[in-house]
Amino acid sequence: MTNPTILSAYDVILSDLDGVAYRGNSPAIGAIEGFQYAKENGVRVVYMTNNSARIPEDTAAHLTEIGIPTQGGDVVTSAITGVMLLAKLVPPGAKVLPLGAQGVIQALIEGGFTLVDSADDHPEAVLHGLNPEATWLQLSEAALAIERGAQYIATNIDATLPKERGEYLGNGSLVAAVSHATGVVPPSSGKPEPAMYELALEKSGGKKPLVIGDRLDTDILGANRARFDSAHVLTGVTSMRQVMLADPDQRPTHQIFDLRDLSAPIEQPIFSEGGVSVGNTRVQIADQTILIDSAPIETTGFELTLSQYQALVALVWQEIDSGRDMSWIPECQPISSR
Repeated sequence: MTNPTILSAYDVILSDLDGVAYRGNSPAIGAIEGFQYAKENGVRVVYMTNNSARIPEDTAAHLTEIGIPTQGGDVVTSAITGVMLLAKLVPPGAKVLPLGAQGVIQALIEGGFTLVDSADDHPEAVLHGLNPEATWLQLSEAALAIERGAQYIATNIDATLPKERGEYLGNGSLVAAVSHATGVVPPSSGKPEPAMYELALEKSGGKKPLVIGDRLDTDILGANRARFDSAHVLTGVTSMRQVMLADPDQRPTHQIFDLRDLSAPIEQPIFSEGGVSVGNTRVQIADQTILIDSAPIETTGFELTLSQYQALVALVWQEIDSGRDMSWIPECQPISSR
């Protein structure tokens, strides 16, 4: 009998994009193989992104181009959920000043709203999504409209956006500028709000979703709020150490290196006096020393296998929950040989 894998219990993946499927114009490590494995095993993949700049069809084309075949109907953006939120706050057909790229504009048009580009047109709302071409004048026009009473809605509040060269400014950083100028903090329709997860699950037709993300404060927090299981990958912005020190409401169900590990056998941590075991690996903590299979690990940046990582995460969480200060935990890395 084949051992169950991490993916065995699920019929649909709700996956983040930036930092999980790709980084800019390149596929993330293990993404092509991981998504292919899922589809070959009858698991549908729906992509959820806080990036509202592109329309779903363009995102699907980009995924297909980098080796992950995708249809537009497999993509849910925060622009789509932003329009859903907007519809609850202003009348049908209301004037809206879009502060975003084509993804926001198309979603507003499909939602039946009237688009304007000036505060002098008296818009009833401003919908703010990521626009790499946003100018000072456009941000200022939105601020003027908000100061005159327009509702302010953000598609997401991610501070950064992972690209090949590092972390670029995300929509949340631009929202912060407008909020600083107006004193208005907008509600957000993107992750970690549970509505986005619920819409994505509805589109998928699935019943047992697994959320996959690289951010604890959006992807994983949102999954927990929606009460969906989650898997965290290390191909984006969050490090092993940050996962170990995660707040309880930002802890993933599964900790993996990249999407190839979806095919790994699932092994639950076994807690015993003084340590945690995962598979054949046992991890202990003595004072401020980590012991793996009784051998002390004393250097920063040491490498861990997947089972060592999962065992250490479980042990650190247990220690934190018992009131112990674990801020001394050093940085570590996934083992380089796979």
